[in-house]
Amino acid sequence: MRLVAELGPIEYENRLYFLNKLEKLGIPVKKSSKLEKARYTRFYTQKMDINKWDDLEELAQGMLELYNSSEFTLLRKQVASILKGKNPAKSIENGSLRNQAQTQKGNSAIYQAFRKWMELNGISPSNYRVTTRNVSFKIPLFDQFKEKLGETREKWWWHNGPFLFWMNFSNEELYFTLEIGPIEPIKRVQLMENLQEQGIHFNKRGLSPGAKYTRIYTKTVQTEGFNEDQFIETFEEIYKNRELQNILKTLELIYDKFRDD
Repeated sequence: MRLVAELGPIEYENRLYFLNKLEKLGIPVKKSSKLEKARYTRFYTQKMDINKWDDLEELAQGMLELYNSSEFTLLRKQVASILKGKNPAKSIENGSLRNQAQTQKGNSAIYQAFRKWMELNGISPSNYRVTTRNVSFKIPLFDQFKEKLGETREKWWWHNGPFLFWMNFSNEELYFTLEIGPIEPIKRVQLMENLQEQGIHFNKRGLSPGAKYTRIYTKTVQTEGFNEDQFIETFEEIYKNRELQNILKTLELIYDKFRDD
């Protein structure tokens, strides 16, 4: 999915004025776009990967994230200033644009690395999602729990199951989480009590019948300047972490207990 901002075939004098203003803000404009015969000029594009084009919820989420992204929000403010005859501070805007370029470059490396890592671990595209803010995935054990404990009592991410791995990221760091969602209260309390009995640590509020979201594993890693290979290595190190693997083994034992009940 791609969001495009384009200038159409308006009166040449106004068109040239607008393009010159864009250039002063640091937004590149092709020389051919300034010719009188030019009609259409794209001055902004942002792409988002969609895993399932028949998933209306994912499509709607993608559209909202593209529109509300910091990059497009900045652009809307810049265009509004131009149309109002104002001149945005060049140094501030140029700094924002540099940050935008750095963010896009970093995010691209994360997206590609995450997909490769999913492939290396045999996880199909139907079992993960990539958005502008985060990536998420599930493993077969999570589907087994979903069959036993049911879906969440309200929409939760894209899976609506008891468990999900997700990662938030910025230019500087990556935040990895294994979280339990808002499944039916009685089953959730039973699950949390089993986790506690097995020595899994979490916020005590997770034992409340009204609890919805409980993180049972988190890890923050500094990733500033990482390339694709470094991200893949980081994903692998986080996932193979002994503490996380012990939690997953404990979940397997708990699932066997639920299955036998």
